[in-house]
Amino acid sequence: MPIRVKSKKLPKSRDLSPVSMHFDTFELPDIDTDDTFRDVVKKLSVYFVDVIVLPSTFEQLRTTAAGEPLRILVDHLNATCTNPAIVNALLALKWHYAVDESESNKGLCEARANACEIVAWRFLTHLSEREAVDYCLYEIPDPKQPPTPPPNADLESNENSPLLSGGSWSNHGSRRASIRPGSSAKRYQLLSSLSRLTMSMHADQEDDDDDPTSPFTNLNALEIAAVADAKRFLSQHVVQKIVTGIWNGDIIFWDSLSVHAEKKPRFYNAHTTDVFSRLRVPKYLKAWEAFFFFVFLCLYYSVLVEQNTERITHNEIILYIWLAAFLYDELSEWADAGTIFYATDVWNLFDMIMIGIGITFAILRVIGIANHDMKITDTAFNVFALEALFMVPRVFSLLSLSPYWGTLIPCLKEMGKDFVKFMVLVVIIYLGFLTTFSLIGQDAYNFSHMTMILTKIFFGSSYVGIEIMDDIDKVFGPLS
Repeated sequence: MPIRVKSKKLPKSRDLSPVSMHFDTFELPDIDTDDTFRDVVKKLSVYFVDVIVLPSTFEQLRTTAAGEPLRILVDHLNATCTNPAIVNALLALKWHYAVDESESNKGLCEARANACEIVAWRFLTHLSEREAVDYCLYEIPDPKQPPTPPPNADLESNENSPLLSGGSWSNHGSRRASIRPGSSAKRYQLLSSLSRLTMSMHADQEDDDDDPTSPFTNLNALEIAAVADAKRFLSQHVVQKIVTGIWNGDIIFWDSLSVHAEKKPRFYNAHTTDVFSRLRVPKYLKAWEAFFFFVFLCLYYSVLVEQNTERITHNEIILYIWLAAFLYDELSEWADAGTIFYATDVWNLFDMIMIGIGITFAILRVIGIANHDMKITDTAFNVFALEALFMVPRVFSLLSLSPYWGTLIPCLKEMGKDFVKFMVLVVIIYLGFLTTFSLIGQDAYNFSHMTMILTKIFFGSSYVGIEIMDDIDKVFGPLS
């Protein structure tokens, strides 16, 4: 019996999905060693816009075929790129895409930001430890200055050789003269400059005075990563080794305490480095800070226990000197780090409150003694007693260096922020109840009395409301 075969139309060929498309068809960025930071950013941004066309998570870009163009780019950069600003440019682009709100698809911007961060740390993993240090600590030079050689060009490998070429570090006043990297004005400049750079494809024709990358001058990759909140990049082993080296003093920026000393990253050499310059090492600086606060606490207790209301004692004079040194140190740190970086450390908030209480105590103390006013003098000591609320935790701030406390404190900080947001809703509800009961019970209670009663109720003393509900109103009191 013959077999009857029914013919069936073949399905139409489908277009390739973005994941299965051939990424080798896209032109890889040709980055020369002499390219400026703005040129590197523009070339990289064109590539990321071409290859990242669908929203993808960080893990998808890292483990699936969606991240294939990133692997190709990393191999290309490691084979051909020797531009020292490559990591700086990748992290700057990560920040730009992370905060970009002009795109309708927020997931696409996040995917491009993750892609930039992945390429940055994968690029470092292909380098030697010394090369990784050079790229991470390379500061973007002023485009008006002569270009500096690449980080791997003719550097003698010894302990005295600087980690970077001297060109970008030899500008003594450039960093001080510019706006602080962490200040609010600086942060706004960085954001606006990146937007102008990536949106304008004709930036090369702009005047030098209108260079959109000028706010990034003298920033290194670690600073850009901190501002860009590139936590995954900063958590990589190769980056952590650099950060640990700076913390332990294996990588130093100052070799003496002279006013003519030049800030330049170098490996520590005990034979040529001034021993007092070790006070700038973060680890030793933290130990000195703990000792400073311990002495401050001892002076604080001695002044409060004695409480001489007739004259200023010797211990109190030393306390004022200590407070003045504390104020000078905090202002210097604020000016050097900028508002954004300074505010990221919760202990700096404690420091400013302590300084404010100390200054208030000193002013009230002088006024009280000058006018022979015992009431003002007693108020001064009462105000100064509040210092312990912040000074005692500050003395034990070294605990934040441990893994447990170092994780717990940022969590408490975020919980505090959420609590403040929640309290806004509580205050709104409180005002509604206050208005209602103040009007209903205006014959029995005045406004201030009702305010105190409702405050007690909101803090958990519900029995107060039960006791007075009949006094407020025979009908609406029990119902409310």
